[in-house]
Amino acid sequence: MSDQVKAAAADRVAKSAPTLPDVLGQILAKCDPGRVMELYYWSKEPGLLDIMRAIGAMPEASREALESFFALVGDPQSVAATWESSGRLALESRNLGETLAVARYLLGGPDAINRKTDVN
Repeated sequence: MSDQVKAAAADRVAKSAPTLPDVLGQILAKCDPGRVMELYYWSKEPGLLDIMRAIGAMPEASREALESFFALVGDPQSVAATWESSGRLALESRNLGETLAVARYLLGGPDAINRKTDVN
């Protein structure tokens, strides 16, 4: 390949490579700008980006478990995380405990409502 052909090919690649403003413009055109700004601010929180990357790399079942836990908790301020001596991380929430107790009662625990005999 001649030097002229190489130079022309390199010139085409350089001209077609998107610039950062082009890429950001395309992202903003396709996404809700408010969500993009929120992600930007989250990325500035110390350690949060690493946590998001780790969650993204988890197996799907583990991510679903975390998602379900936080959806059921309601108030993230009620979550307590502690390390157990076995190396296990325990996530607890008083709100979730109360919600699960009601669900167990309604759906079949020892004190569950007997739908045939209990009055509605």
